[in-house]
Amino acid sequence: MGIFDGKTYFIYGDGVSGRAARRAVKRNGGKARICSDENGRFVPPTDKHYDGGIISPGVRPVHDVYAYCAQNGIRTLSEVDIGFALANGRDIVGVTGTNGKTTVTRLIAAMLGGVACGNIGYPISDAACKPNEIGRAHV
Repeated sequence: MGIFDGKTYFIYGDGVSGRAARRAVKRNGGKARICSDENGRFVPPTDKHYDGGIISPGVRPVHDVYAYCAQNGIRTLSEVDIGFALANGRDIVGVTGTNGKTTVTRLIAAMLGGVACGNIGYPISDAACKPNEIGRAHV
């Protein structure tokens, strides 16, 4: 059915990125559960077995969720990792920096006939799940 067949993930963060990662995992054979803070504190998932923890990009590296994953041998991934895994060899252009990333990303997508996605409102995992929509994914 998909690259996540039989695998179970918890997703930390229920924003755009977290919800996109959940959809992508489920569409590709896996199970995913979204977790978030309760009353401003990290509450570990109640289940003990996970093949990975998908952590939203806005979560700081010192957050307790990373310590939980390290202590329990849970591999951490991001929504972008999920998108890259689903891209199936399609070309991806990454844009980093401080200023102008969205403009440059949209310009590259227009020039190459791809789609602008990533941290600009359209998650890469959503784009990668639609192979007929895009020939190239640009982040």
